[in-house]
Amino acid sequence: MSKVLAGVMEKVKAALPDQIGTNSRFDEGTVNNMIVAADRATRDLCEVHYAEQIINLADDTVSYDVAQTFISVNKVEFALDGTNYNWILKSKSVPDLDYLSWTWRTDRSTRPDFYSFLSAVGVQDNGDGVVPSQILLYPALGTAGSATIRLTGVGVAPVGAVAMVDMTEDVQTSCHVPYVMSLLFAVESPERAMAYWQKFIDGCERHRARFISQYKDNPGRS
Repeated sequence: MSKVLAGVMEKVKAALPDQIGTNSRFDEGTVNNMIVAADRATRDLCEVHYAEQIINLADDTVSYDVAQTFISVNKVEFALDGTNYNWILKSKSVPDLDYLSWTWRTDRSTRPDFYSFLSAVGVQDNGDGVVPSQILLYPALGTAGSATIRLTGVGVAPVGAVAMVDMTEDVQTSCHVPYVMSLLFAVESPERAMAYWQKFIDGCERHRARFISQYKDNPGRS
């Protein structure tokens, strides 16, 4: 077990001795960015990182921002008192909501029954005017009080936290390293890059069962 950024860098440097660093073939900062991408891709395919978000509901509010670290949301639960999550919302598309009620944007109740997403989860708010991922509730609450919803699913470690995140050595070797190597050789040798990419896919498939069990074993929280 080692920190992702340091551990993967050490392994890539071992595979490419004297080729990464100042005045070398590959810039270390560029490789660091590739390791971040490799970690996010590995956590995506292996479903490594458990994600949870609790949202305080507000009066007369239909949509709420979703945490940027989610890859997928598997369950949305409702708690009228903000503590006891005893109601599971069902997923609906926006066209489904239109079919249920043409006035769903203005319909109000004391408890939501359905949820939908305005975009795929994971869209980030970079301050460039792009609306981040949002969840829609139907019907919205006229008076929210202490009500909350809890989103659970699969996520990734925040980009800025990769230097502090641990991962086992075998996963780094089987998944992170071939991903980075595939990017490094993408232009110079597409055939070699594809071979590394296949190693990355095979590694994720091999290790995935180890991680997804943490959700399967606890169906009430998956």
